[in-house]
Amino acid sequence: MSAAPIINMQMSTHPHTALFPIYVRQGKSRKRSKTGYIDVDGNVLIEPHFCDGYEFREGLAPVAVGKQWGTWGFIDQSASLVIPPIFDSADCFSEGRAVFRDRSGLGGYVDRHGRVVISPRYTLLAEFSEGYAWVSRDGRYGFVDVAGEEVFGLRFEDARNFHNGFAAVKAGRWGYIDTKGTFVIQPKFDGPMAGPFHDGRARVRLGDGWGFIDQSGALTMPMTFRKVLDFSEGLAPVLVNNQWGFIDSDGQFAIPPRFDAATSFSEGLARVGTEHIYGFIDSSGAFVISPRFAFAKDFRNGLCWVDLKSECGYVNRQGRFVWKGPDVETGMAFRV
Repeated sequence: MSAAPIINMQMSTHPHTALFPIYVRQGKSRKRSKTGYIDVDGNVLIEPHFCDGYEFREGLAPVAVGKQWGTWGFIDQSASLVIPPIFDSADCFSEGRAVFRDRSGLGGYVDRHGRVVISPRYTLLAEFSEGYAWVSRDGRYGFVDVAGEEVFGLRFEDARNFHNGFAAVKAGRWGYIDTKGTFVIQPKFDGPMAGPFHDGRARVRLGDGWGFIDQSGALTMPMTFRKVLDFSEGLAPVLVNNQWGFIDSDGQFAIPPRFDAATSFSEGLARVGTEHIYGFIDSSGAFVISPRFAFAKDFRNGLCWVDLKSECGYVNRQGRFVWKGPDVETGMAFRV
């Protein structure tokens, strides 16, 4: 195994400290980088050492060690490998369980002690939410609990995780079940998916139009939008005449449509795009960070990952870089 990572012992590694993965280019290739971790002020707490790595959740982060793509294990905030790197891939912890895959490509779940608690037998699987996770095998979907029991059987055509006691599932059309597996909103919605309940609303499609329902299944506004995203912090992005704006829970525009792209609010800011350049607005629609990024994630724990094509890194809520380096290809663009 390669040498142990360098830890900056002068910085805090308190279990509740938010740490963020950084990707440092190795040589001239954008495809070769090493992963380390910084705090919210941009101080490097764990020097770039790993082949790859994702964010910390529940005090642990999945990292890859070794050559090329490496094998995956988990470190704590002191950079100790508390779960050995024995997995072909791994994801972040949620509710004490983390997804992993073995060489067969099948996935299961490991607990915080590194014990395989659900053996690798699923082709698709999600993180845990409210005690359950959706899984798929042989084209059928269902849910497992933290003990690995398939609680309702694999009887759905598609599924999404539980949020606020409801899970969207497809049985011919999309509807919602409760934690007993009983349909509480009958399957009657169209489209490739039905959204989770946030702020008491879930996005659904009927025919070609998108809109929102409440937890009784009743429509809260006409289904007239071309696209919609989830409610968050009282507002939801909607697409009208190829422009994105934001509506409130009554369906009234709080921010008129004028953006080429938009995402839901996170930590008081929403990412919006104009002509393929992204910035951030507040709930009044005013730009807090002017559009200048070729790519940007949402804010989490006070920072946001951005890309300027030539360099990438994290900015704070004032739009100032706390850490940046030469542009690299990472999985950041594909992670929620």
